[in-house]
Amino acid sequence: MSEGPWVSVAMVRQRFAARIEGLAGFREVPYPFRPGQAPAGFDLYPFSVIVTRTDATERYRSNDRTGILSRSQVSVVFFAAITPAEGEQDNLLDGVSDAAQSVIRRIMHRAGTTHHHHISIGWRDQVIDLGDDDGSFLQVTVRFEVEHPIDLLTDS
Repeated sequence: MSEGPWVSVAMVRQRFAARIEGLAGFREVPYPFRPGQAPAGFDLYPFSVIVTRTDATERYRSNDRTGILSRSQVSVVFFAAITPAEGEQDNLLDGVSDAAQSVIRRIMHRAGTTHHHHISIGWRDQVIDLGDDDGSFLQVTVRFEVEHPIDLLTDS
């Protein structure tokens, strides 16, 4: 990549994955998952980072020196097994909500990190869904919006 403040879509995804990999109990796994099936080797919180959309910002500008100021939608998807004893459902849901908040804190925290270098990150939302028809796991999606300049000078 050419010299400059550019951050590719792939680099955005990699920065997110590296930050989350450092959280206790989280392990990156390939995406996409097959519908209704947890990833192999299901541990506490298997996760994937997916950039679902990238487009130009309202402040669109484009030239060789500045690149294209872009906005990417980034989703962090993780799973949690539903194995609570009778009456423990609330504890499970609280634990999953706490895990989602840990992801948000980890991504949004700037001090002592370089993952925010040349990008601006905003948290959008989190959704907790029943991951399959038999109710054996939950799928959690935490979404962020990232503004970053894309390079116009290099083909690769």
